[in-house]
Amino acid sequence: TTPGSRLLFPELSEPTAPVRASRVPTAHTGGLTMPRRKTTRAQDRTRRIQRERDLNDSYPKSACAT
Repeated sequence: TTPGSRLLFPELSEPTAPVRASRVPTAHTGGLTMPRRKTTRAQDRTRRIQRERDLNDSYPKSACAT
């Protein structure tokens, strides 16, 4: 099959010279990975819940609360 744009832009359909791959120096990528977790997700969740409960307990109880 041939692209339909070949009818509109025939000069763009001409073959080009073959591509020669050049050797690109390898970049240093030692520290570009995602950091590892220090704690598990479950530990983080438990810590966040406990922190919020501690903050809620630090507020004085209102007279309306039962």
